Amino acid sequence: MDVLYQIVDMAASMVEATICLFFVSVFLEGEGMKKHLIGTAAVNVLTAIMNAVTMQINVYSLIRSLAFVSILLGTQFWMYRREWAKIVTLTIVYILFIALVDYSTVALMTYCFRQEFNYFQDMTLFRIVGTAISKVLLLLLVLLLYWKSPEMKQLKKSYLYLLTVISGSIFCFAVYVFQNFMDRNQIFGSEVLIFSLLLAVEVLFFLFFAVTADSQGRKEEIRMMDLHNEFLLRTLEEEKKNFEIWSGRLHDYKNLMLYIRELFLKKDYAKLGRVLEEQTGLLKQQYGYIITGYAGIDGIVNAKVLYARSQGVHVVCQLELPAGLKIDNERIAIVLGNLLDNAIRGVEDLPEKKIELSMKCSKDNLFIKIINNKMPEAINFSKSSKKNSRLHGIGIQSVQRQIKLMNGEFKLTQTEDSVMAVVVIYEIK
Repeated sequence: MDVLYQIVDMAASMVEATICLFFVSVFLEGEGMKKHLIGTAAVNVLTAIMNAVTMQINVYSLIRSLAFVSILLGTQFWMYRREWAKIVTLTIVYILFIALVDYSTVALMTYCFRQEFNYFQDMTLFRIVGTAISKVLLLLLVLLLYWKSPEMKQLKKSYLYLLTVISGSIFCFAVYVFQNFMDRNQIFGSEVLIFSLLLAVEVLFFLFFAVTADSQGRKEEIRMMDLHNEFLLRTLEEEKKNFEIWSGRLHDYKNLMLYIRELFLKKDYAKLGRVLEEQTGLLKQQYGYIITGYAGIDGIVNAKVLYARSQGVHVVCQLELPAGLKIDNERIAIVLGNLLDNAIRGVEDLPEKKIELSMKCSKDNLFIKIINNKMPEAINFSKSSKKNSRLHGIGIQSVQRQIKLMNGEFKLTQTEDSVMAVVVIYEIK
């Protein structure tokens, strides 16, 4: 029978590890099903090895707890290395939930059946039932928190740190009470109530932070919608200028055709040849329409480049994008629009106006690079140079927000004569 009980303990630890990965993953941006499956398999194998090695150690010992936490954190750092703050916070919270659920289950069962704590430590059917109850309660609790997970994804790091401190404090107090219970080898009714209240308080704190994050998210959405509307109005103005440019070119083209027809009718082939040669040279210099197959990229790049050229800016584009990329057209348009706006604004007062835009896909990642020349003086990126400073909020901040939502990174650097914005969006294929 001892083997059966050992298998039950090992299965319980593996269930806890699997639920932990699920619990943390729903609060983070996805890293792909393949990576999640590999991570789940790895954490279960490591947990099984840990249980086999520490089987003779008290199930509530500090050594086993630290080993279990190390396995969870190590696996999740490999899976979500760019989200270390959330990983640490959510793992601490989850471990606290495990402890409080286990403590509450053990306390309630020993109190109701008038058993000593040592009886629960022994390999008995009583312990199997208690283990099963605690894991079911843990799963139900995680599912409850999963219901509020969309809001928690928007929680600021400062609130995450506060939640970590609160959870850690509750955990320390719970361990202190439980240690007294173990030393005394029997439970008081007041301690059963304390464990239940601690669990309820932790859940309420968690839900409070979720509601706070939801409120913050809604305010941020309203602010972004307001600024986005202003951004669209400005883009419409640019489109109006672009239309006027094309209308002027169309009018010039109509007059040119009439002139060419007149030369043809007069059989002035020498002058006609010079006109055609001149126009052919101009056509070779004209900016061609960019077609990548992605509406969000084509629309915004063509509009911004045409506007930039109308302002005397020399724009060089190199876009090499394969078909089938998982591109969010709306978000990528916001990112490109803001970065190109910043680049155009950065060169508007320079004698030589030049912008370079390159986009390519490598190893399932999308790379975007925008370079514009500048004066030798260093630029303070945190200070807006816009006439309407409110629009500064939809500039770099908006770019950072959209890139994060697309599972990417953004870096802005400068040298003595140029500014370079680099965007990397991961797992775009």
